[in-house]
Amino acid sequence: KQWYQRRVRGNLIVSDEEECVKHCRDTEACTALTFRESDHRCYLKSKRGGVYGPTVTAGHNSMNMECDNSPVTNLGCLRKGFNFAGADLRNLIVADEEECVKHCRDTEACTALTFRESDHRCYLKSKR
Repeated sequence: KQWYQRRVRGNLIVSDEEECVKHCRDTEACTALTFRESDHRCYLKSKRGGVYGPTVTAGHNSMNMECDNSPVTNLGCLRKGFNFAGADLRNLIVADEEECVKHCRDTEACTALTFRESDHRCYLKSKR
């Protein structure tokens, strides 16, 4: 997944992902990164998950410096048959509601979501 957004400090060429993580850790405003495998470019990010959240992009590996990999336990809050219209950050196809929640967790501005069961489309929202 690649996160498009304003970068903290341009981009760097590094030897591997670990070096990219070290640069982010040592840069004050860095909260996330993207490592491009083809040329070992390291893009430091100033927002968790990028401006619009993750996008699936082959050859790119991204991470938030602080991540929440805990189990999704709030699916009881999911309102079946409701669409929270508007305030879309982005949408993407996911496996299930749980993956949609995880994408929202990884996106700084995401505060709500809509999951459409018919095609497994996940809409990340910037407002509740």
